[in-house]
Amino acid sequence: MRWAGLHFGHARRKRGNMRDSRSKRGENSGLGHSASRRARPCQAQREGAIRALCAVAKGICKLPDIRRLDRSGRARNRTFPRNSGGFASGKQNPARPKENRRAVLVEHAARRFFDGANLGRSAGKSETAGGGKVSAERKVSIKKGIRQMEGSSTHLRCSVYIDLCALERNMGKLRSFLPKSKKYIALLSADAFGYGAEAAAVRLMLSGADAFAVTNASEGARVREIGAGWQIIILSSSIPGEEEYYFENLLTPVISNPEEAERFENCARKRGEKMRVHLRLPILGDSVPSPDDAKTMLEKILSSKLLIPEAFCLPGTGTGAPSEGSVPDPAFLEYARKKFSPCGKKPYIHHSDVCDAESMPDCFEKSLRAGLVLFGVQPSQGSILKGFKPEHALTFRSSISQIKRLPKGATVGYSRRHTLERDSKVALISAGYGDGLAREAGTKASVIIRGRRAPVIGIVSMDQAGVDVSEFGEIEVGDEAVIIGSMGGEFISIEEYCRNLSITPAQALTSITKRVARFYKTLY
Repeated sequence: MRWAGLHFGHARRKRGNMRDSRSKRGENSGLGHSASRRARPCQAQREGAIRALCAVAKGICKLPDIRRLDRSGRARNRTFPRNSGGFASGKQNPARPKENRRAVLVEHAARRFFDGANLGRSAGKSETAGGGKVSAERKVSIKKGIRQMEGSSTHLRCSVYIDLCALERNMGKLRSFLPKSKKYIALLSADAFGYGAEAAAVRLMLSGADAFAVTNASEGARVREIGAGWQIIILSSSIPGEEEYYFENLLTPVISNPEEAERFENCARKRGEKMRVHLRLPILGDSVPSPDDAKTMLEKILSSKLLIPEAFCLPGTGTGAPSEGSVPDPAFLEYARKKFSPCGKKPYIHHSDVCDAESMPDCFEKSLRAGLVLFGVQPSQGSILKGFKPEHALTFRSSISQIKRLPKGATVGYSRRHTLERDSKVALISAGYGDGLAREAGTKASVIIRGRRAPVIGIVSMDQAGVDVSEFGEIEVGDEAVIIGSMGGEFISIEEYCRNLSITPAQALTSITKRVARFYKTLY
């Protein structure tokens, strides 16, 4: 696989002319948070970038060709296919194939982004929260650019291939699987489970996600840099001193104790602003928050004029399977219903995709926090998504670095614990626990080489692992080894990989380290 990068930004001007008159006046040029400090791109630059985006979307040219476009969007070396409608004259060829839906959407997104306007979804009217209006229009500022894969014989030491098209299709399937009235909150915790929060967030914004949920404020700020208008919910408790960060990045906290509610109220009073908050529900078998603390917290927020209770958060179990720990305290739900009835407020409950939401009372509307299912992990039996079949979206690959013939009795792996019971041919793959291949994978996991399974042997080291390829015929250094994914007729799912190692899918995916290159398929 060959992967190329496409990034859009301003052409750097001479040092004496870095800012135009609008930037000097402090006006917003519409190109991100710090755009007023940079030079405003000329019309030719904007149009050139728009043409580049549209070319990729319509399959007109390949990304290496786009990297050679000049500032006006014209191809420097005319490497477009015949009758493709290239940009040699700045005009489209009438012989170009009919535009598809994705191409039109990308063109629309590009024009709105580079013109500094809003992108995509709009909730219609402005919502009023507290003293001022909160705009419901949604826009995306695509700062990271687009990376697109192409066929190549290049082999990387260790890499992950992520299909963003499958991510979008999973969101569409999820909407068809559940009632149309349900809202969908995309969970992007831990860098979107290792898939890359920026890339996943952009695709999900275009795919119809109603809101996003992350673990902490720093993750929320990363998602906020990409798009404005989507609500970003912070699931974990805040640390004292972080309150200003929530206000600056328009983040929604989940309050879990009365002291936390008091901190946000004090910060809101200091800033003269109001804040929407969610309340963590007490669940059976858990003491954080206790039912008494939850009641005190609810009363404090309802009596506050600065904190606006919007929803209840039902935390997940962390086990990847439904259990009694995911059931909310029914006594508190009844107490909350009575408290909200006189106020005329109608909060909702958002729950994880492993909860049995049907067991909850119908006094509140329910929203789904879709996490691993969006990224291709099968839901557990007994959850609300039982029977849902997501599309596989990730492939974890390595390559063979050495091939050795070892005699019977030789030892393989760390601590020399694995002893060969016969004369064997052993291949070393360039993936270890420093990349995300579990140390315990030896004797428990397999990889796919040339369309056939090969068992991992010995304890996995930091940078490599041994694989028994004695049954293979021709095999060469540089051959790919698939750890998770498919090759030929074989397929190792994330569920099988985790089952063999007795770990959860979230644990396996987030263990894939940053030194493993991530590449994204962005087009159908």
